[in-house]
Amino acid sequence: NWQSNFLIGRFTHEAQGFAQHDGASYLIAISDPQTGRPYKTWAEIGSQTMARGWSNGDGWSQSQGDYAQLALATLAGIANLTGSNAAANVYRDLVADVPPFTAVNDYMRDPTYSLAPPGKLGSPPFANAPYSPAPVLTPPAQGSKGDVEDRPPGQVSNGQQADLPPIMEVNPNPLVSAPPSPSTAGVPIRIGLSEDAWMGHARATILLDGTVLAENVAITASHAAGQVQYLDFAGEFATGAQQLTVRFLNDAWGGSTKEDRNLYVDSISVGGTDQRLATGLTSGRDADFTLLHTPGQAAGNGTDVLRMGVSADSWAGDPHFVVLVDGVQIGGVRSTAANHAAGAVEVVDIRGDFSSGPHSLIVRFLDDASGNRAGEDRNLYVDGLMLNGTNLQQSAALYSSGDAVFAF
Repeated sequence: NWQSNFLIGRFTHEAQGFAQHDGASYLIAISDPQTGRPYKTWAEIGSQTMARGWSNGDGWSQSQGDYAQLALATLAGIANLTGSNAAANVYRDLVADVPPFTAVNDYMRDPTYSLAPPGKLGSPPFANAPYSPAPVLTPPAQGSKGDVEDRPPGQVSNGQQADLPPIMEVNPNPLVSAPPSPSTAGVPIRIGLSEDAWMGHARATILLDGTVLAENVAITASHAAGQVQYLDFAGEFATGAQQLTVRFLNDAWGGSTKEDRNLYVDSISVGGTDQRLATGLTSGRDADFTLLHTPGQAAGNGTDVLRMGVSADSWAGDPHFVVLVDGVQIGGVRSTAANHAAGAVEVVDIRGDFSSGPHSLIVRFLDDASGNRAGEDRNLYVDGLMLNGTNLQQSAALYSSGDAVFAF
């Protein structure tokens, strides 16, 4: 019962000097900072927590995060799994005091800790709280260097936009994005983000032309490890350009480079074309980007999408090519002006029914040309292939007229 002694007991020793609300505070004093001697009584823990300015007292000033949610989830788990009446009683006492981030809307936006109350398995924490999360979160107050986020270290909140949860992955091909979700209308926009985490994860709000697309999203991909977390949205581009804003909500700094929370915009693509935009946000502020889009090329019919990224060395004209799937030409003659040297990529979507394979793709380069000096060369590049969002890890460079053949 040593675990219950703390997990339950932190809420049941107010008579001994440890405030009940401090059971859900951010910090609890457990040892002497000079000698390392552990405190052995709740009275000593309570007095030292108060002396260091960490106590909630009878309020919640030190619990402005998900700490009460964590406590309620822990108590509910103990009560439901072990039948502990003490855990159930503390759970009800804590709910009655209305701690921060335990309202219905809090569980709607992030159901991670939405465990059933004691004795009510199959129910959300509150009878009128639906299970489905809402896509909008309320951002915390913007911090500055020296601020500490009001979340426990390592705490992750999904914070995703509706139907499109963030995906953490190392991007194997940053120039070609996955096909848009079938529920996403408009031109797909993919943003790659990463963070330096310290005392919690970096959080961001994404706006397009001033309209919030995702609010208070937790970014958990490590910038130092080369990870990228992708967020997918859609834009209309009725006027040819849109303004994208990435807002860093919770900068924090502890006085050294190892004690620093930062947010990075690693990549932005529109319609599968890399916009060659990136920046690092080392203070709480906005990063604004102007997004441009030239409609890509699509052909074929079917439920599967074979996405191809192409680019060009254009000299005396753009390269022309045709696409064949299983020996059948899809669409007419195509061209691309996406500058390979600048890292631009144009997306070609081929739709079909590709579930039963294997299949072959042929990209036939039609009009190679070259001059007598360096840079006078027309070439075609297949920068990447994806099938229904899965990177096929295939590419080719065509320096002369002919075929590049791929199996999928």
